[in-house]
Amino acid sequence: MTEQPVRRGRRRGGGGGSPAAAPLRMAGGRLDPLGADAVAAIDAAARDILATVGMGDAPAAVVTLVRDAGGTLDGDGRLLFPLALVDAALAGLRRDMVLAARAPGLDMVLSGKAVHLGSGGAAPMVLDLE
Repeated sequence: MTEQPVRRGRRRGGGGGSPAAAPLRMAGGRLDPLGADAVAAIDAAARDILATVGMGDAPAAVVTLVRDAGGTLDGDGRLLFPLALVDAALAGLRRDMVLAARAPGLDMVLSGKAVHLGSGGAAPMVLDLE
C-alpha cells in the first residue's frame, strides 16, 4: 500500500477569505474563575498595600501629582495612596479600549461582552508535528 502525498495549500471554492472582509462579531459572558469573595479579598489587600506600604522611590513628578490629589509621603519617603484617592482614580477610568487597525473600519473596541481573538500582534505559528 502506497501513501498518498499530503496536499498543502488552499482548497478550492472558498477558504482563505479576504483581509477586508467584515469581522465576525460575537458576544460572550464573563470569566469568573475566582468568585466574588476571592476578588473582594484581593481588592481589599491591594487597597491596604497602597494605603500602608505605598510606593518607594517614586519619581518627583509622580510624588507631586499624587500629593496634589491627596496622597502623602511617610517617614521613610514612601508614597502612600489613601483609599479615597484610589477610589477616585478607579472611578475615573474608562471601561473600554480601542485597538486600532491598519484598515479603516476594522478597529477592535474592547468593551462590554464583545469577544475578540487575536495573535497579539505577531504572526501566528502553526506547527505540524506529523
